[in-house]
Amino acid sequence: EKRLEAMRQAGVKPNAFTMNAMTSACASAGSPKDAELWFSRLARQGAEAEIVGFNSLLKAWARRDSTDPWRIRVWTRRMESAGVRPDVISFNMLMDAAAMVADKSMAQKAWYRMLKLKLRPTLGSYRSYAKALARDGDHEELRKLLEKMTASGRSRDAFLERAFISACANSTPKAADEAEEAFLHSQNLLRNDSFALRCLSLALGLPRYKKLARELKLPLVSLSASVDASERNGASQPAAAQPMRPSQPATSFVVAAPSRASQALEAAAKQQMAEVQAAVAEAAWAEACGLPQASPAKA
Repeated sequence: EKRLEAMRQAGVKPNAFTMNAMTSACASAGSPKDAELWFSRLARQGAEAEIVGFNSLLKAWARRDSTDPWRIRVWTRRMESAGVRPDVISFNMLMDAAAMVADKSMAQKAWYRMLKLKLRPTLGSYRSYAKALARDGDHEELRKLLEKMTASGRSRDAFLERAFISACANSTPKAADEAEEAFLHSQNLLRNDSFALRCLSLALGLPRYKKLARELKLPLVSLSASVDASERNGASQPAAAQPMRPSQPATSFVVAAPSRASQALEAAAKQQMAEVQAAVAEAAWAEACGLPQASPAKA
């Protein structure tokens, strides 16, 4: 702030680099509200808002200790209203944050918006969308996603194979046959993965899992409510049966999750609140920053 004040007194106007640096610093410090404040303040002072600055702002809201996918979506829309085209990184952060709070609908809209803009998904894109589908138990949609990924010439890694088995365990009813078939196809990647084995045992039921374990010489697993995140290289641990809030995000995909009905109700309420807040703030923000007040495209 002192340097910015010195720049102002010297008659030096902030530019895109100034905005990017300030927003990144706030994001690294875990201060998303400060990142928003400085982004808007510097835009009013004439700094050009570019994709790097916008993504730094999205990153501030994508941190695990401050995850707010509704806020990320608002800023993604503002990005487009400002004439800046979101990139794959923008959508990856939005889908990943949506997965953290089990909002499959938001992740799905972001995925198809990304495709509509003719952006090529990265491995991170597939992983982020897969998390949301796995947490929702939508193994059918996830299977289609992975088939399209394979058809495009991309290889499925352990993270995605694990996500599919997690989706089978989360579905109602459990997708036991699909989970077993998927595990047999990818056992070279997952046979020593404790989280994947636990998901498999929940999808199959313990008697069927024990039989398969004897045939394939797999270890028996515990069905306790937690799994050490360090065992899974960034895959997520089961969340406690508590409502999920952006301020206390659950991790990527879950087995012992709250009911889908309660998740859907909570997500709908938060989405409605975010929409109202965004509508109130949008015109004022655009006017203050000197941006056209066009209706933002939906992500």
